Amino acid sequence: HRLYCVAMQRPDAIREAPCEVAGLGGIRASVKNDNGTSNLILQGLTRVRIGPLVRSRPYRVHQIRVLEARASESLTVDGLVERALALVGERLKLGIRVPLEVFRQLAGDLGEGPANVEQCVRALGRIKNPATLADLITTLLLSDPDMRQTILQSVEVEERMTRLVQFLMEDVRRARLLADS
Repeated sequence: HRLYCVAMQRPDAIREAPCEVAGLGGIRASVKNDNGTSNLILQGLTRVRIGPLVRSRPYRVHQIRVLEARASESLTVDGLVERALALVGERLKLGIRVPLEVFRQLAGDLGEGPANVEQCVRALGRIKNPATLADLITTLLLSDPDMRQTILQSVEVEERMTRLVQFLMEDVRRARLLADS
């Protein structure tokens, strides 16, 4: 069905063994690198729980079960979204590099020339689904695979946004320490 399931390797595994929760999706964007390779951005459709291995050749195929979050509209989630966007702005001002082309493909047109931090945050703010926003910010700004896996395993939106805000706060704190030294 042209869908891909992407799972992190379990850190404690000696052999190839995926984490229990993975993302299922299709290719949304491709960013070509100067060296001829490309970074593919998978647009996640849903989270899945990895089941038993069905076959291993020519590639792994597992049974999967969709993990669905309950609809969540609350003042708490709204507040977490605002805090996350503010932290994204702080982090971008502290020098994290995010390819502008990624923002153009995923968040809409940013106009000509270099984008500034406010344009990037506004582009993210146009994403109305908090779950989608949390996943996109995670993809763009969290480089630590364990943090990304923690967000992936957080099926409920409020929990996901809470963890994202915590990770962004840690990241901003570290970036400030580096900038001050």
